[in-house]
Amino acid sequence: MRNLLQRYRWKELGLFIIPFMILLLGMLQLPLSRYYEVEINKGQNTIPFSTAILPTVSSLIPIIGLIVVLVLVNVTFSLFYPRADQILLPLVGLMSGIGVLMATRLQTVPAIGDPILGSRQLLWVIIGLFVCIITLFGLRSMGWLRRYKYTWAALGIFLVAATLVNALRVKNFNSPTHDQLNFGPLNLQPSELLKIFIVIFFAGYLSDNIDVIAEGNFLIGPFRTCLLYTSDAADDLTRV
Repeated sequence: MRNLLQRYRWKELGLFIIPFMILLLGMLQLPLSRYYEVEINKGQNTIPFSTAILPTVSSLIPIIGLIVVLVLVNVTFSLFYPRADQILLPLVGLMSGIGVLMATRLQTVPAIGDPILGSRQLLWVIIGLFVCIITLFGLRSMGWLRRYKYTWAALGIFLVAATLVNALRVKNFNSPTHDQLNFGPLNLQPSELLKIFIVIFFAGYLSDNIDVIAEGNFLIGPFRTCLLYTSDAADDLTRV
């Protein structure tokens, strides 16, 4: 037990306070903003405050569910991956939480007509976190990713080319789906996979060439590049 407490990712848990507070305040603000908007449109000069307009427990389920899931992922990482980066998960929690919050706000819009849009968005976040954990367990040995780094780069270039060709065929270029590829009932946005391929490629490339790059002399095709650092430049880089 003592060893677990020493290995626990306390920094990551502490960083969760910021996104959790933002999400809870956002959920408390939604019904208030709707209430005051309606009263202002009615021409009310004095708008009394009432606790009856505060969100119910059921309306807080998407945000509370996200908080519980992120804490469980934090515990899982502490048990199996205590040395992993402790900043990424709070950032993921903040960004995904904003998505859940926006979906919860939009579910009351009559034009959308989806009363469980926030819960559905939460479900997709949970699925994404589950896939993240499965990926970590399945990629304990990532040598094969580094070995095929140029293959991942080629796949990324192919996705960009396929997206450009498909975008030129779309009549309405301003459509939000002009950069999607359709495979039957499934819609794929290649740019999302492209981000993953770029990360894999650069991680593999830097891992194989870190010594050459650290020396300041490396080749770009037939050209040799020499990086010269002065103490002033180093200080500037440190400040940045």
